[in-house]
Amino acid sequence: LAPALAARANPLEAVADARKAANARFLLGPIALARGRLAALRRELDDDAATLDDAALRERLTSATLDCTNPRDSLEMYSNAREVCTLAILARSATSGPAARRDAASRESVDVFRTLDACRASFEALERVLASSAAGERERDAAFDACDAALLEFALRVLACFGFDDARARDAMAAVPGAFADPSAARRSNAS
Repeated sequence: LAPALAARANPLEAVADARKAANARFLLGPIALARGRLAALRRELDDDAATLDDAALRERLTSATLDCTNPRDSLEMYSNAREVCTLAILARSATSGPAARRDAASRESVDVFRTLDACRASFEALERVLASSAAGERERDAAFDACDAALLEFALRVLACFGFDDARARDAMAAVPGAFADPSAARRSNAS
């Protein structure tokens, strides 16, 4: 057998590849969820009939950011001792295991944590914009766009930790399309 065929014939490698693909889908799912929840919140706020009081807005934003800004009340007491931000937990799993293992100084690990910081910063900026009575639609749209772009970049960096070849990376992206949707497509659908 040719080496490529022999490698595919190894059942242990096939199991390892399937597990790695499943781990990638598992880690990318919450990113897709966050992007979807942020888009839904944006649509809700764009609806002129929508009236969200401060508590409801805070709850929706906390849900959309997966507890990365202000953790839900049920998690707040844990946040002093443990990380409750879902994206931070995903970043740790994608870099130091169990989903994937990367050296802490590797480019992939550094990129994941850099983009995690960008996500948190964009969430905090969105929170400030939504809390400000002086912020207009343009500032709000820019803040939502920044969150979406940061989440897309985070998804790409998490995916890179798995070291997939191009075909497997495309398969992983297709399995969780919400994590990789074009941000400009969301803006166009919001505009219509």
